Amino acid sequence: MNADSEGKVYLLDANVLFDLSLWLPIALNKNFWSKLEEALQNGTWVLLDVIVNEIKYDNDGLKKWCEEQKKKGLMQSIDDSHKIRRHEQADLEEEIQKETEENLKRKAEQDAANKGGNYTNAMRDSNGDLFNRVVSSSYLENKIGYVEAANLLRFSPEMV
Repeated sequence: MNADSEGKVYLLDANVLFDLSLWLPIALNKNFWSKLEEALQNGTWVLLDVIVNEIKYDNDGLKKWCEEQKKKGLMQSIDDSHKIRRHEQADLEEEIQKETEENLKRKAEQDAANKGGNYTNAMRDSNGDLFNRVVSSSYLENKIGYVEAANLLRFSPEMV
């Protein structure tokens, strides 16, 4: 609500509105609440419908004030239909984990059948534990990814 906040947008949360209505009651601080309304109009502050829905009781005129902002078109609605629901996310993660394990198993079987000519296989076979520690530390230092480390080690790098 000041000039140096140019370019920034702030979201009002229910607990902020509750505190404001408690410490700056609407009936006694019309100037503040009109400035807040101006900030909603110019887009510096945003009042979301999901936040207004959290206000169940009047709270010294807060519910009425929010309803007025809605009537004036100053409350914004959000649509969260694009978000993945938790159960859908869990199902996807489970499916990905299962497919990853199957692919790693298939790859391990292919690698076991093909022992020669590969530089990585030669290093693994000749250096054993040293190779495992180097690959694991590279993974833990974020130099290589989990899948790459697991493929090199043929097991989880977190187990080393």
